[in-house]
Amino acid sequence: MLKDKKLTAFFACFFTLSYIGSQVLFAQSANTYLSQGKAKSEAGAYAQAIQDFTKAINLNSHSDDAYHYRGEAYFRVRRYVKALADFNKAIEIDPRQSSASYHLRGLVKYNLKLYKQAIADYNQAIKIAYSDETYFVDRAKAFLELKRYKKALRDCNAALKISKTYAYALSVRGLVKAAQGNRQAASEDLKAAIQNAKNDPKEYMYRNYLGDFYRNTRQTTRAIEEYSAAIHLNPRNTHGLYNRSLLRLTLGNYDKALEDAHRTILNNRRFVKAYAVRGIAKRYSGVNQEAQMTADLQKYLRSARKATDYHYISWLLFEHSHKNKEMLTEAKKWALKAVKLENNFTNNFLCANILFDMGETPQALKYANTAMTFTKSEGLSKAKTLAMRIGRNLNDIQPPVIRISTPLAANNNTRGVIVVAEDKKITIAGQVTDESGVASVLINGNPARLDHSGNFDGVTVLEKAENLVKVRATDKRGNSSTQEFVVKRKVKAATPISKKKGKENLILGTHRALLVATNEYTHWDNLMNPVYDAKAIAKDLKEIYGFEIDLLLNPTKDEIVLKLRSYAKKQYENNDELFIFFAGHGQFDEVFKEGYLVTKDSKLNDESKSSYISHSNLRTYINNINCKHVFLMMDVCFGGTFDPLIASRGMKEHELTKSRAEYVNRKLRYKTRRYLTSGGKEYVPDGRAGNHSPFARRFLTALRSEGGENGILSIAEILKFVQTVTPNPRSGEFGSNEPGSEFLFVVR
Repeated sequence: MLKDKKLTAFFACFFTLSYIGSQVLFAQSANTYLSQGKAKSEAGAYAQAIQDFTKAINLNSHSDDAYHYRGEAYFRVRRYVKALADFNKAIEIDPRQSSASYHLRGLVKYNLKLYKQAIADYNQAIKIAYSDETYFVDRAKAFLELKRYKKALRDCNAALKISKTYAYALSVRGLVKAAQGNRQAASEDLKAAIQNAKNDPKEYMYRNYLGDFYRNTRQTTRAIEEYSAAIHLNPRNTHGLYNRSLLRLTLGNYDKALEDAHRTILNNRRFVKAYAVRGIAKRYSGVNQEAQMTADLQKYLRSARKATDYHYISWLLFEHSHKNKEMLTEAKKWALKAVKLENNFTNNFLCANILFDMGETPQALKYANTAMTFTKSEGLSKAKTLAMRIGRNLNDIQPPVIRISTPLAANNNTRGVIVVAEDKKITIAGQVTDESGVASVLINGNPARLDHSGNFDGVTVLEKAENLVKVRATDKRGNSSTQEFVVKRKVKAATPISKKKGKENLILGTHRALLVATNEYTHWDNLMNPVYDAKAIAKDLKEIYGFEIDLLLNPTKDEIVLKLRSYAKKQYENNDELFIFFAGHGQFDEVFKEGYLVTKDSKLNDESKSSYISHSNLRTYINNINCKHVFLMMDVCFGGTFDPLIASRGMKEHELTKSRAEYVNRKLRYKTRRYLTSGGKEYVPDGRAGNHSPFARRFLTALRSEGGENGILSIAEILKFVQTVTPNPRSGEFGSNEPGSEFLFVVR
């Protein structure tokens, strides 16, 4: 019996020691996996780290560290639901967790849009570690999402008290001020954040924020610049890539938009909005890509669940439909789906706009009125304005109003008579306005080119000595109006004008044109129309006015400077003229108050500006060219800053003299240094691909007017053609210009 008791005690002791030993071994093994997982996580191998943390948890289910670190790894790969579950478990095991656990769980909840819960976790993290400025800024972001701006500002300021130049705090404070409508202060904070972010791994994020600010304030080119800089710092920056793709889509740069959307998907295949953008870009970027577009849109729609998902795809299709009926029908379908799931202002307003564009006016008015019942904010005025437009459209019986700008002598009220030069063709241009929108413009039965603002132009042939021109405009309600006038062809003089003899002889020198245009940039975003514009202008200058053409396409800075130098070395006669045209990107520096031409090889963010051509240098280069008559035209952003005062002086229209020769000879007595730019201190639009920029379009119209009755086109007349362009073109003089100078385009 005693022997049995001793044996039982021995086995009990053996099993106890075995159990303790196994637990020690399990603990050692769990810690080994935990250490391995931490090392892999630090190296960015999150998927492998998660496997090690999972093994550690399987061996020791009470390891709060294993849950914490696995939660952090899940967070890094954006698996927020799993991350939240792990942080909850870690805090459940040990509520006395470090501030990092509460902060990370707050970040997870923020990404899950659980902003109030995120704030509660940030509160706990701040309570444990009050001196950590990052916690205050992250809480400020959550307050910003809840539109609690005062608390968000308070947190940003608290972080800046801890660290005065903390870039993250400055950038978020900038976002808060932008949300409050304080744009100037917002811009200052966002720029200051970037200035203080040198060697900060989050600099790309601050540039994203500044890009968002520019995008929301409709400064598209600046937004693209900031997103590009952010992407350069972090090529896996999905936020920057996606937003740049959207902006490029808006500008009609479909190839680049497609590239950005594709890169977004490669970086994050769960970013389904990028599939929708890629689909739209595919439709316009190449031939026979309809099927590929449909596949991408279907990929997006398979993940659509909420009203916001359907609103997004509807808005995207509507914005880029270009009046395509099939795309508008699809946009209508998903907008109605969004209204069905969530009957609010945003969805009804979108529905109203789509239906109005499709011509379904009574239905459009119904949704516009419904939209007004949901809001008392700024959206109310938008809905009221739309409803008024739709209402006027329903009752619109007024025909469109036609205004002829070319030929200049056209009488808009009576049947006018215009005498033109000997050419068999004439360009008719003008603008049509109508409250319901303009559907078409016909010139002698042929469709004219028509833009969204009602500007039109077209060419008609002059078959006889007297030619009746009919311009017929029709609005979207079917109302039409007609403008008629007679164009007489001018009979050629029996004897050509002599250039050599007599007081009244027309003495013309050599007319040269240097046209510099850049579509393709190494570091900047490519443009669509500068080269297209320059070639069209060159063709008209040569064929109508007899200019010698020098086209410089996509040049580097050195190539432009050397080209100008070659013109400075040329020998010129007294009546020679030199027309210089620049088209492409422009830049302005607020610090130096200096404008710049951006060349093919210019850097994107060149603080020294050494890779650009400054306007002050350009003035010097051109002024020192020995040609007596020089006229500079620039279709670039910030072109007006070519003049330090951004001068805009009015010019009198040249008088019609009895003698064409006398007028030309008298006007060319004085040295000419004049300029005309497409805008002042602002960005100017490039226009849609193949349609010319708005400024170039109007200049071409001026050239094709062939100088009106006397065949002489002056700067004053050109100004009449371009004065309706937005933004307003700027003109003035520079260098050694003499009073009374002029630059004349004389029909040869």
